[in-house]
Amino acid sequence: MKDPPKTTADLSLVVFAACNGLRIAGYLPQMFKLARTPSVAQAFCFATWTLFAAANISTAVYAGTVLGDAVIGGVQALGALCCTALIGLAWWRCRHPVSESRVSAPAGQLPVQQEEHEHDANRSRTGRRVRMRMRAARRAGWRPA
Repeated sequence: MKDPPKTTADLSLVVFAACNGLRIAGYLPQMFKLARTPSVAQAFCFATWTLFAAANISTAVYAGTVLGDAVIGGVQALGALCCTALIGLAWWRCRHPVSESRVSAPAGQLPVQQEEHEHDANRSRTGRRVRMRMRAARRAGWRPA
């Protein structure tokens, strides 16, 4: 078994590795949520995640060029990759929305929930058309008997 860290530098490296390992693992639930729940992409803050990615990239470059530390640079580069993946997934979800009920439905089946939604959408379109025709008729001088 390896000896416990003896210096402050050793201890800080262990804490850094543990925290960043958990941070990178924490990106996975975000990715799964975006993949499984398309409506989540509407609440995704692109500016925040872009800032996180930029911070990870700049830290990776600094660690690699100034400090010469490949471990810190690699961990930060992996964090930047995860942030970029989240940004890409959210961007894709915003442009290719899928109803949540279709995501959870068996292949080839349209869920009842989706059918009801489509029925409501058709009914509201029909109601809108009728209201528009009634307004036009009133403007033209027609009055109901």
